[in-house]
Amino acid sequence: MPRERRHPNGVTGVGTVVVAVDDVARVRGWYGAVLGQPGEAVRRPDLDAAGVRFAIGPHAFEFLAPAGPGGPLAAWLRTRGASPYAATLMTSGGPVGPLDEANTFGARLSLRA
Repeated sequence: MPRERRHPNGVTGVGTVVVAVDDVARVRGWYGAVLGQPGEAVRRPDLDAAGVRFAIGPHAFEFLAPAGPGGPLAAWLRTRGASPYAATLMTSGGPVGPLDEANTFGARLSLRA
């Protein structure tokens, strides 16, 4: 699989994948053992969540748990369980920011240069 691929829409690859989890310590242990690194603590006030970020090559994976019961991540976990929540795609140009969920079949995708 090529390291980088250019899509006609300008997307060049995956930047960050956000995964909703209910137990950050357990996930940190799994990924820390496999990757040989402890990961980096991360806080996401926009999601009322905190967790750990692992860099894997040019990509980042954030495993986040809700800080309280009222945020969007808490609602996601209640309805879907631990699962991918969002992704940031890298782009070579053009508009950046969140994509309209009506055009992404409900996926929380955003573009970043």
